[in-house]
Amino acid sequence: MKFNLYRMSALSTTKWSTKPDDLEIFIEINLHIGFEHGFFFAVNVANKTFTSRNPFSALLSALESETVGMAKYDKLKERVRDLDLWSKL
Repeated sequence: MKFNLYRMSALSTTKWSTKPDDLEIFIEINLHIGFEHGFFFAVNVANKTFTSRNPFSALLSALESETVGMAKYDKLKERVRDLDLWSKL
């Protein structure tokens, strides 16, 4: 069984953006209950899921992951390629 405890999806602006909705942020916290493993918490961010019996441990692992920090870097790379600035460097 899966219980959704928290879900947030938001749009964020980066310093180099021209649009107010440049970067999408997503986080979801679920409680999983089953006969085989008992219970555990799962925190989903961008492309990864972190699980633990302690909800704070799973949340901190997700916040410390490179996925959260790399979202801004990936968006900057896409912007540089779209504007063809890569050839001018």
